[in-house]
Amino acid sequence: MQTEWIDLPSPAPGTQRRLRRVRLGPPQAARRVHIQAALHADEIPGLLVASHLLALLEQLEGQGALRSGIDLVPMANPVGLSQEVMGRHQGRFDQGTGGNFNRAFLPLTDKLEARLAGRWTDDAEANTRLVREASLTLLDEALASAWSETAWMKLQLQRWGAEAELVLDLHCDSVAVMHLYTHTEAAGVFQGLADHLGARAVLLAEVSGGDPYDESLSRHWVELAARYPLHIGARAVTVELRGETDVNDDWARQDAVAILRFLASQGHVDGALLEACCGPAAVPPKACEPTMLDAVETLHAPHAGVVIYRAKPGDRIEAGQTVAEVLCPLTHQRTLLQARHAGLLYAHNLRRHAVRGMDVARIAGTVRVIEDGPLLGL
Repeated sequence: MQTEWIDLPSPAPGTQRRLRRVRLGPPQAARRVHIQAALHADEIPGLLVASHLLALLEQLEGQGALRSGIDLVPMANPVGLSQEVMGRHQGRFDQGTGGNFNRAFLPLTDKLEARLAGRWTDDAEANTRLVREASLTLLDEALASAWSETAWMKLQLQRWGAEAELVLDLHCDSVAVMHLYTHTEAAGVFQGLADHLGARAVLLAEVSGGDPYDESLSRHWVELAARYPLHIGARAVTVELRGETDVNDDWARQDAVAILRFLASQGHVDGALLEACCGPAAVPPKACEPTMLDAVETLHAPHAGVVIYRAKPGDRIEAGQTVAEVLCPLTHQRTLLQARHAGLLYAHNLRRHAVRGMDVARIAGTVRVIEDGPLLGL
């Protein structure tokens, strides 16, 4: 095991933040996995899962069970972790710019196509190496000119992830069941992860909008493979570890073991040695059928007021069913929030006082409800 510390550019005299990457497995391994936690720094379940993962990975490495290099960033956002405002932790948005920490990563498709013009061959293996090398070079160049601590941090995380063929970005929702976001092309690969984790929803998109971290590492491979002979060199997934208050050792260890079992199924961890470490496991049943992200129905508060939920995450919702009510405390007006389409209620807001237009609940359905624009929330 090797631990790498990277100093972020100091935002002000007398201050310094650092990123930590732990590298496990064979140092010269041809295959790599990147796992990081809490890019949204107030999404705490991933921090505990990462702690359990690190302990298990150290044990497995000592037994020679790691077949691939596995990189773990156990806390991916020291900037957001330090943002306390009047007793409240605010780790989703950068206080300096207002930007979402998981948006506006560097899109690489057009830059790679321009950089590699005239260098493409008919050999998919050679092209795959070219794309990997050019991706790392482009990110190194971007790092050299990054203008802020947050921009530098995000590019460093993207640079680390670009070394890997498999990327897991650990997040959580407000109040939610386990669910995943990934590229449509990667659905088959990450179905196994969903099954091991017991995910209730897998949400797919080719372009979700906003350039989140996972897409910054996977989308260019798919888009370039449609134009040139090329293997898909990286697949990435956002893992939503239930809700923000779902922080306990039992679930965290369970999730860490599930991730390792998935990695074993992909050949990155020795399955027999993993069973000796964590116990035998039956092949998990299929947890859910993937659905499209543009079929997610978001229920919004039509006016401010008290939110009273009539359903909970994990419930199957029928078209026309009331999911929540919003009560105006001045007029006592109650407004029903009803689903237009059937689906799975996979997340709702932890807040019990809504402002007008607030996202209240999300339902994963099968009917397209978003025609254009970004598919992700703020």
